[in-house]
Amino acid sequence: MNHIEYNGKRFEIKNNSLSLSGQSITDISEIKGLENQINLISLDLNDNEIEKIHNLDYLVNLEKLYLNHNQLTEIDGLEKLINLKVLSLGRNRIRKIRNISHLVKLEDLFIQGNRIKKIEGLDSLANLRRLNLSRNRIREIEGLNHLKNLYSLFLGSNKIKSIKNLDNLVNLNRLGLKYSFHPRLCK
Repeated sequence: MNHIEYNGKRFEIKNNSLSLSGQSITDISEIKGLENQINLISLDLNDNEIEKIHNLDYLVNLEKLYLNHNQLTEIDGLEKLINLKVLSLGRNRIRKIRNISHLVKLEDLFIQGNRIKKIEGLDSLANLRRLNLSRNRIREIEGLNHLKNLYSLFLGSNKIKSIKNLDNLVNLNRLGLKYSFHPRLCK
């Protein structure tokens, strides 16, 4: 089967990719036929109303998962997605980075526009090349020491007080800190 169904509509899978962006999905389990798509490489669930990541265990070959602009409060339900290379969770309501330490193939992690206060839970992600934590509530640059392959780091629009703890990031080429500093530091 090269399609799934949601809300009475049929969506074709092309090149092992499926886009269900902007379909007002609230529950992933309501996507009929998704469980049969074990060869799916890319899944776009951006711009929906999903509150919880679940029912993706059978997508063991998934490399790209996009869940931007949903209603997520936690990172969960990714235990079986060990082949993920891109995880995009921007513009949700996530407060903590957790439950991703097993995603050791991850190269791109986008968690911008959430409610994260602390950089944590990234130690095992040695293949991470791009990390976007812009527009969160982060006050300190920390928890990045093991990310030797990190090439791009975006921390703009946070509440960072000083630039430190970047010495071990020997491959860092791009650092975005626009609008990150506390106003009292800029006087």
